[in-house]
Amino acid sequence: MDITLRLPFEGDFPVTFSFGALPDDPAILDKFNDWGIAGHHGIDFGLPLGTPVLSTDQGTVSQAGENGDWGISVTIAHPWGESLYAHLSAADVAVGQTVEAGATIGTSGATGAAFGPHLHFGIRPEDYNPNNSYLGFIDPTPFFSQDKDHGQPNSHFHKTLEEFRHKANEIRNKRQHERQEKIVELARGFPVTNAMVQSQFGVSRQTASKDLAALVKTGSLSRLGRGRKSAYTHTEQN
Repeated sequence: MDITLRLPFEGDFPVTFSFGALPDDPAILDKFNDWGIAGHHGIDFGLPLGTPVLSTDQGTVSQAGENGDWGISVTIAHPWGESLYAHLSAADVAVGQTVEAGATIGTSGATGAAFGPHLHFGIRPEDYNPNNSYLGFIDPTPFFSQDKDHGQPNSHFHKTLEEFRHKANEIRNKRQHERQEKIVELARGFPVTNAMVQSQFGVSRQTASKDLAALVKTGSLSRLGRGRKSAYTHTEQN
């Protein structure tokens, strides 16, 4: 996707939760499971309450106002897809309104399923994959402009992202290992299916498929049948 985005604010605010990161807070993790996402499906910026939020690209407002767990949010349609600005304290635009990159579209807040003031920013391409474990959203980071006149991410921004990504990968790998061990234990008693793994561990179908495929590859499980009717049994190790 060949696009260039400016940052959704003026000034220097930290990344508080990067794309793909996993929360330590069980309440937030429960929300992730409710939404069926494998990790954070956007970027959170630590904007204080009432900070102006700016459009990252020109487009047309397709949603503005109350929006469930997003709280007050604004969604902007672009030729390449859509951008989302969530947990606002107020939306300053209306559906159908055309906005330019850098236009003020609202102010930051803590509405909806937010644990303190911040801006949740996400992008979803026009041809998004609904089964990518992030509700079709993708990491916005590679698309931010390097032009100083258009909200250039600074070195602190990139360093913070790398720290979050490293921590997220460590947590994700640990949880994946623990989950796969539990799947093997479950399969010792009776054959397990993809649907059972989803239900038991609160993961998406794609994540369950990856876990089961990995366990088959290592020889921990054996696969019975094909397609969605497949079941998996424990393989005794010699």
